[in-house]
Amino acid sequence: MVLQHRMRVLAILFMLISGIACNHANTNNQIVQDNPTLNDQYEPIILAKPLLASRFKSLDDFKSKVQVKYFNKPNDLYSKVQLKSGAGNSEILCELESGLSQKDIVKAKDGGIWDKIKLTFKSPYTIRNRKNLEKVFILGRRRTVLFGLRDAAFYDIALELSKHINTKDLAYQNEKDSSEKGYINTFNHITAQALLTSLFTQEFACYVADVHERKNMPELTTGSFTEEQLQDTLNYPEDNYTDMINNKIGQDIGLILKEKYNLNSLTYYTPELLTNYLNDLQTYLSWSMRIGFNPFYPTDEVIVRFAHKINYVLDRKN
Repeated sequence: MVLQHRMRVLAILFMLISGIACNHANTNNQIVQDNPTLNDQYEPIILAKPLLASRFKSLDDFKSKVQVKYFNKPNDLYSKVQLKSGAGNSEILCELESGLSQKDIVKAKDGGIWDKIKLTFKSPYTIRNRKNLEKVFILGRRRTVLFGLRDAAFYDIALELSKHINTKDLAYQNEKDSSEKGYINTFNHITAQALLTSLFTQEFACYVADVHERKNMPELTTGSFTEEQLQDTLNYPEDNYTDMINNKIGQDIGLILKEKYNLNSLTYYTPELLTNYLNDLQTYLSWSMRIGFNPFYPTDEVIVRFAHKINYVLDRKN
């Protein structure tokens, strides 16, 4: 089943990034030729489509569109949630288990020797990957002390992606779509997970995503939400569940682009390479979400700055 899913993903992304041009969603010629979308004849062979948290009115509304299944027993510390979105070739399955959260890692990092010892026994994987976690921490946030006032992070790439949308009438179905919980958040999770998968491994990207989601809301694995959580407008279950689906999509894309560009631990990220990478990702978003985008260019400030940041943080040499 996993192999079949991987092969579908490979086939789809190959078609997406091989430059097949068409006029789908080319409203008023807004989609530029540099950023082609997939022809409708390929629709039966589809990749799972991203979700927007802004399109769900409540957790019940989310559950009416995405299958949510919980695995936990009374008086058992272990719990797991399984999400299934789409159907057939578009189906995507992801899971989140109870366990270590980002808060636990920060507590051990800032705490005493016993906190660090406890983390070592609780999660040897975290200790083995502590240097990579520090690198992700730098890539994922603006670090003006290191890189200047106009430093770029994952969020800034997502912000640029949202600014690139050139079919506003197709994209924005409600006011929340243009908010932080709309396209920006969806793009942020997909882009960050794609890049982390390409820069490191899918296992590591998945680990980063899981500890982050458990920090946001540990109740995700049990479904035992309070009324306050259900009514919250900033941190609410359907938003986090949407993130989980988009994280998995980002990882799938990251694997494909890693193979396409033969990316490895020595790859030096030029502005041209990062531009091609993000335009390929944007092509997938354009096709799957039925919206148009303007392309990235190697001279874009966010491209130049983030390529430099990757090389600096990961010690990549030209």
